[in-house]
Amino acid sequence: DLEHLTMTRPRDIVRRDVLCETRAGNSCFIMTVTDESIPLSEKKFVFITARVHPGETNASYMMRGLLDFITSNDETAQKLRKLLVFKIVPMLNPDGVIIGNYRCSLTGKDMNRNFRHPRKQTFPTVYYIKELITNLQKQQHEVKTITID
Repeated sequence: DLEHLTMTRPRDIVRRDVLCETRAGNSCFIMTVTDESIPLSEKKFVFITARVHPGETNASYMMRGLLDFITSNDETAQKLRKLLVFKIVPMLNPDGVIIGNYRCSLTGKDMNRNFRHPRKQTFPTVYYIKELITNLQKQQHEVKTITID
């Protein structure tokens, strides 16, 4: 799990924060993985999200593999951390996962269909991830996004 990962890897390469609270009051975690010895101004940002559709459980396995690799001592992982800042949301729809929905959030709506203009009260996880990306772009950071579904 995320807590185990943050406790078994060096603090200067991985950090777990709460992106926001969901409608049901669950925490939506965001992981930051990078080599902190290199200034952020010299790096590109990569956002990776998963589990927007709760029923796509294979995304959790993909995310676990990604996190294990990108925080490892592998030479390629070390090089990637020097060049990039990974912002990773392993579960963008924790409410939907917890209540057992297949495609929808707690609201009964598909979050992908509301990604363009998310409402803060209805889809807080989507709203806050988009706000974070927008703020980084305003600061002239190059940002790439990847969704694992």
